[in-house]
Amino acid sequence: LPGTLVAAARAPPPAPAERVILRLADGRARLSLMTAARAPGVTLEARHARVVEGLRSIHATSYALARPLLDEARSRGALVELDRLWIVNAIVAEVDPEWIERLRADPAVAAIVPDRRIVLGADLAAAAVPASPAQPVEELVRIRVPEGWAQGVTGRGGRVAHLDSGV
Repeated sequence: LPGTLVAAARAPPPAPAERVILRLADGRARLSLMTAARAPGVTLEARHARVVEGLRSIHATSYALARPLLDEARSRGALVELDRLWIVNAIVAEVDPEWIERLRADPAVAAIVPDRRIVLGADLAAAAVPASPAQPVEELVRIRVPEGWAQGVTGRGGRVAHLDSGV
């Protein structure tokens, strides 16, 4: 009717996407690969090549099984793939929170966990430094760390990172 105010219902804005790691299901393929890689008589280089090739193959197979659901989520604007982590058989993605349970319920998805940055605080870093190097453990003596300490090298202020591929 002319002159009548009509209230339009507005949908609430969509929830912000959550950055997650989707670990893909691989059954016992990873265990079988690692068992085969430890076979006697296999050189380190051959073992490494076998594991890398196997992990890439497992990821490609797992990804293919998850692809229909991932493609559907992508087409609806509910998923943006950021990276593929073939070593751990996972993908990093930004996902609409309403889709997380649907993805989690798919048998091709083993788990979904938040992708979080971990920052070591100063209080924790200080706790990691021994109070006194007077009684170093045998491992430190073996690699001659006390000799470095005697020269004033402590490592204080340095940053250390450890990345382990699992290979």
